[in-house]
Amino acid sequence: MALLHRLIALLLALLSVAPAVELTNRATVPAPAVDGPQLDRGINLAGDFEVTPRRSWGTPIQDDFFPLVAERGFDHVRIPIRWNAYTGPAPDHRIDEGFFAEVDRLVDLAEWNDLGIVLDVHFFEELDADPAGERDHFLAIWEQIAERYEDRPNTVVFELLNEPVGVFDGRPELWNELAADAVEVIRRTNPTRTLIIGPVSWNHASRLPDLELPDDPNIVATIHTYDPFEFTHQGAVFVDPQPPTGVRWSGDAHGLDFDWADHSWGVEVVAGTRGLTVRFEDQWTALAMAATQPTTADRVELTLGRNFDGVVLCNFDGDDVLAFDVQLTRRRAVVDVSACGPIRTLALQSRSSGRVAVNRLALCSAECDELIVSNADAIDDLITTAADWASEQGVRLYVGEFGVLSPVDDPTDPESRRAWTAAVRESAERNGAGWAYFELSGEFGAWDAVNGQWRPEVVEALLG
Repeated sequence: MALLHRLIALLLALLSVAPAVELTNRATVPAPAVDGPQLDRGINLAGDFEVTPRRSWGTPIQDDFFPLVAERGFDHVRIPIRWNAYTGPAPDHRIDEGFFAEVDRLVDLAEWNDLGIVLDVHFFEELDADPAGERDHFLAIWEQIAERYEDRPNTVVFELLNEPVGVFDGRPELWNELAADAVEVIRRTNPTRTLIIGPVSWNHASRLPDLELPDDPNIVATIHTYDPFEFTHQGAVFVDPQPPTGVRWSGDAHGLDFDWADHSWGVEVVAGTRGLTVRFEDQWTALAMAATQPTTADRVELTLGRNFDGVVLCNFDGDDVLAFDVQLTRRRAVVDVSACGPIRTLALQSRSSGRVAVNRLALCSAECDELIVSNADAIDDLITTAADWASEQGVRLYVGEFGVLSPVDDPTDPESRRAWTAAVRESAERNGAGWAYFELSGEFGAWDAVNGQWRPEVVEALLG
């Protein structure tokens, strides 16, 4: 059966090869060599291994999931596991033997179906809240996992911690120190096994500059992307407040670059293929945004669809706010913002009501940073920037989670789901990055467990 699965997987992989849609002239980036599996095309088997109490929610991971994904052309699976829920008291923090045996079964199933498998430490909220207090617990978990699987083939991969948040967000150096300690523990028994490490703040690409990787030739850097959140998590009951449904996504439509969050007041914004149409509901309302990281610039460059009476504000969230009149010439304006210093927030504020087409908004010095970009370019810029960072570190990039939720009672538009999924996958592959879609089964799922069939808008976007 294993040979048959390999032949079917190879045939499907060959049939699924299609040319990537080019968004830029950027050439595909070769991946650094890693002594382990390529981790090219994966899928998360999210389920009750991440759930406590067990089976209170989440889809059980079934044995037949492994041949299912192998035969469709995936080359690895990623398993989110809440290890700390199955450990004993200090100082040993022994992992429950029965639970370990269940994980062994997953590792066996992956090996029998010629799949790589990523074992992930998932949902460790106590560590996020108290890194110092839970340090020994975390390292004890990794010592045991490493010893348990030291004789397994290199297709078994360890991911140190899923989406570090909490205290780590404000003090990323704590995560860097803890990750280095965990690598040291693992290397005592697994000197060359592939290890995956991601940045703080939900493994978001914007926090890669805060990540310091250990000097180790067998490390892969990971990011997760669910941008834009209001599209990928529409209708999510686990988000408060619950995002509205009915949100569509098109690669041609424009929005804010992912480095900027919408902080507008008193405006209605409609995305178009040439920019944004903004309806200022009253005087002094604003198209406003906040940067994920402060940035400096000499000038703001604007292109608007009509005459406009208003100002550009920088740092409107603090005492250092400055305002600059917008003087249009042939619908274009250049506003000197060199006095702003590091820009945290930026706004285009109107002195009157009415609709204005904002075709361009950019922060410029020697080069310009476009703040209004197409949706497809926003995704590509995020992944390409992450891949460039990884290349500078001499490691490969792995997009370990990306996906679109489709509520059962109000499904997400299938074509929007297809377009977004394809955009992420294509950008990852152009940049030499491996990926793992989130997830196989469930509301994000590529597999419809009720009807026993693949969801074409997802799986075809991933594999053709």
